[in-house]
Amino acid sequence: MRKCISILLLLLFTAGSIGAEPKKMVLVTHVDNSITYISPIELRKLYLGLTVHKNDSLIQAFRNLSNQKLDQIFLQNVVSMSEKSYKRRLLSLTFRFGTPPPISYTLQTDLIEALKIQKNTITYMWEEDLARLPQMKIIKVLWIES
Repeated sequence: MRKCISILLLLLFTAGSIGAEPKKMVLVTHVDNSITYISPIELRKLYLGLTVHKNDSLIQAFRNLSNQKLDQIFLQNVVSMSEKSYKRRLLSLTFRFGTPPPISYTLQTDLIEALKIQKNTITYMWEEDLARLPQMKIIKVLWIES
């Protein structure tokens, strides 16, 4: 009897996770932009404030600070730096070469508006947020929760 109860409890606890989609971080742009691919190296350069050209156009990256967990995962898995190291690197590039850091947005609504207005811009966000943003398209999946 005790074994049956243990099995039932195990099934109840795991049933909620069965069929649940893993959380995904995606790289996005406005549907009118011609950006279709950005390599990991180009992406890292963009978020360090360096210049990247695609199809004879300058690409600009916007930093999404609307969600702390999203930004932390982005820095860890895409830029491969901690927040502290990232800030130091940006400051160093600004002082050494005059490189401005990527523009940051704390409100996702402002970020989406900027992506609409400015051509050849990219940002990162949770895939689930795109359901209500038909004007955005996914360039690539950057991270999948395991």
